[in-house]
Amino acid sequence: MAARTPGSSIPTSPARRGTPTPCPRREPDPRGAPPTRPPTPEEERIVLLSRVAENAYWAGRYLERAESTARLVKTHTELFLDL
Repeated sequence: MAARTPGSSIPTSPARRGTPTPCPRREPDPRGAPPTRPPTPEEERIVLLSRVAENAYWAGRYLERAESTARLVKTHTELFLDL
């Protein structure tokens, strides 16, 4: 294995970039008790790309900011019309 210099990035192969990483499965109870119900096939196949999760996060954040701005404009307009 080649030595890395400080500050160098870890090389990644182009084939691995953007590949989905499966979510970890539910671990069995360490005391030996069976889980309450077996996971459904949909639960076992949940895969979320990191860039999709990041885009969902930012979309939610911008939606909150837009909602706050709309409330501020509404309040300002109502106060202006009361004068």
